[in-house]
Amino acid sequence: WAQADITPPERVLLCGQFHLRVSQGVTDPLTATAMAIDGGDDHVVFVSCDLVAIPDPLLRDVRIMLGSRAPGLDPRKVVLNATHTHTGPEMEGNNPFWSFFIDTAKDLGLEAMDVSECSRLIAEAIASAVVKAWNSRTASKIAFGLDWAVVGHNRRWTNTQGVSRMYGDVNTPLFDHIEGYEEHTVGVVAARTLQGELTGLIVNVPCPSQTVEGTTTVSADYWHDVRIELRRRLGDNLFILPQCSAAGDQAPRPLYEKTPKARMLEIAGRSERQELALRIADAV
Repeated sequence: WAQADITPPERVLLCGQFHLRVSQGVTDPLTATAMAIDGGDDHVVFVSCDLVAIPDPLLRDVRIMLGSRAPGLDPRKVVLNATHTHTGPEMEGNNPFWSFFIDTAKDLGLEAMDVSECSRLIAEAIASAVVKAWNSRTASKIAFGLDWAVVGHNRRWTNTQGVSRMYGDVNTPLFDHIEGYEEHTVGVVAARTLQGELTGLIVNVPCPSQTVEGTTTVSADYWHDVRIELRRRLGDNLFILPQCSAAGDQAPRPLYEKTPKARMLEIAGRSERQELALRIADAV
């Protein structure tokens, strides 16, 4: 296992909305967590990153940066995934869609870290974590488990005329139904030493981390709270590798019962992020 801090050192353009945002601080750190698995005949390194997505150039740069620092590791077997936080840095400077926002920031004279420089620093941190995880692997036991926790909700609203869109108003007479299925599984892979000490977990949830998606501070969203809660229960040094599995149109925001939901959070004295963290931790 290994973990790296990938929090940008300066103000950045935040990715995940259809408007321009420049970060105004850091609410909680962004991390990259690596798990190297070597069965002798084959191997893989999983790396989870608190980013909105994994652009192809980032994956390519990480593999190149490995060089000869991880003997025996096939760079093609390094797999990166994003937690899909909407409060991480913009990483796709060459993407025509996102380049519009980057150019706009420059035209307005907004001070933000260069996208390519930010991507390079993050790639270096990820590569270092991969090297550390690979070079520190040791005999271990591994097991898989499954449970359920309500985290994601289908966000596709469909009206009586067959029109579907995200986040429609369920209180209008035109509303007919929510479009599709909801998936609440929580997949877990646990690694232990041969003596039985828990060293780390892969936690797989079919929901992006976007409870605070519209804010203007850097944040890992609910996965930061999940890490805090799991380490409180299972050990301060526990490695936690979050995976956002195929989520379709799920998001951590129900279209129904918003008022009673807000009331219950107020009574409990918890934020939405903390509530989701408790549900996921209970499932783990």
